[in-house]
Amino acid sequence: MVYHSENFISRIISRNVVRLREERGWSQVDLAEKYGCTFQYISQMETGHRGFGKTTLKKLLAVFGVTEGELVEMPKGFVSDEMEVLWKKFCMIETGENRKLLEEVISIVNDAPPEGVKSLAGFVELLKKNIKKE
Repeated sequence: MVYHSENFISRIISRNVVRLREERGWSQVDLAEKYGCTFQYISQMETGHRGFGKTTLKKLLAVFGVTEGELVEMPKGFVSDEMEVLWKKFCMIETGENRKLLEEVISIVNDAPPEGVKSLAGFVELLKKNIKKE
């Protein structure tokens, strides 16, 4: 699976690549040297113009020395508090088809009012319970 820029997860990964790079005091050139690519490639990752396939994700995890959870962690201020709670629930679901469905739902409600997000959070909780039964 490749995560593309229009995808909610990809936007989070892009932001986290920038954050992790800056926390380490690295330039795009520094990260490119460690990753084994050009700084333009890094720039495309950070701006959402390049997708994140399994190989790319594995290399990023190794270069930064972080877990997958840290790479997809919701950046502060990225969305409302309600959406952050929803995202954490989404990350707990491991079944492929349900993850795909939830990703689509999250992208639809990204700009929804808090009331709509709270309703959706309840729906996600119900889905999570049903997944555990499967």
